Amino acid sequence: MLKNNWSSGTSFCTWRGVTCDSRRSRVTKLIISNMGLEGSIPQEIGNLSSLAYLDMSGNSFHGRLPKDICSHNNLQRLKLLSLRWNKLEGDIPLSLGQCTQLESIYLSDNNFGGNVPREIGNITQLKELYLDLNNLKGGIPKEIGNLNNLEILRMSDNNLSGPFPRQILNITSLRQLDLRNASLNGCLPKDICSHNNLQKLKLLYLSENKLKGDIPLSLGQCKQLESIDLSDNNFGGNVPREIGNITQLKDLYLNGNNLKGDIPKEIGYLNYLELLSMSDNNLSGRLPRQLWNVTTLRQLYIANISLTGGIPKEIVYLNNLEILDMSGNNLSGPFPRQILNITSLRQLNLGGASLNGMSALLFKPKL
Repeated sequence: MLKNNWSSGTSFCTWRGVTCDSRRSRVTKLIISNMGLEGSIPQEIGNLSSLAYLDMSGNSFHGRLPKDICSHNNLQRLKLLSLRWNKLEGDIPLSLGQCTQLESIYLSDNNFGGNVPREIGNITQLKELYLDLNNLKGGIPKEIGNLNNLEILRMSDNNLSGPFPRQILNITSLRQLDLRNASLNGCLPKDICSHNNLQKLKLLYLSENKLKGDIPLSLGQCKQLESIDLSDNNFGGNVPREIGNITQLKDLYLNGNNLKGDIPKEIGYLNYLELLSMSDNNLSGRLPRQLWNVTTLRQLYIANISLTGGIPKEIVYLNNLEILDMSGNNLSGPFPRQILNITSLRQLNLGGASLNGMSALLFKPKL
């Protein structure tokens, strides 16, 4: 690409991927993503003093980022830095915190190691921070809480440690928080959504960590949430009834914890819910009849939770259901033939249930 498009015989402002301002012919944008490029990123990149947008994602760049990428007044006008989907390694430069005009940082899917720099907390204009799919370690620095304009924070799939930093609750602009598989431990703050905390949050992903304790009751006050994933942790206690207040919720993953008690009837108030996963917990009791009000449900996973009683015939009201997994429970009574009227159903697992007539109905040969 460079051989055919970047020629010393033409103005660099005409080169593919390069944009200049019309008055001074200074480079303002360098967009060379997904061009099959490789090699290291030279420290001279910092000499582009008018650069506002730098996108080198989707290539095979390797090695370390220059330590002084943003120091000595380098890249002081930079608003977007996208280096994701490369093979970069080493520490994230501390000088990055000196590019205080940055609004978007994309460093996902590389091999960055070391700690998350505290200096990132100086970039108060930042709206998007993607550090997922790297080898970062240590705790999430409390300085992240200084990012008052941050809307998206993704640090999943790293080797982080330590507790969930309560300073994140200060980021009232936050819409997406993804800390999956980040080795976080301890409890979630009880006031995670109270006192106007995180009121704009739409996505909360904390699965595959080591979090414990009760799921905070205040979670029900984050009423803009559309997707919650707390699966594969060590949460205990009851499923908070307050979750029924999150009326915009579409996906709820609570599987793989130590939750106990009944499935709360308030789940039936979630009129937009499409996926409910509560499998592999210590729940018990019967299915709440209010569950059949959630006609938007497409996937229902309630396996291995010691449910008792029968399957009500009202299950036919879930006429959009595609996957139903109720295996590994203590269900008994007649098999509700109404299940066969759910035409959208493509996966059904009732393994371990003692239901009368199930085999005759499911495996009746066609004449």
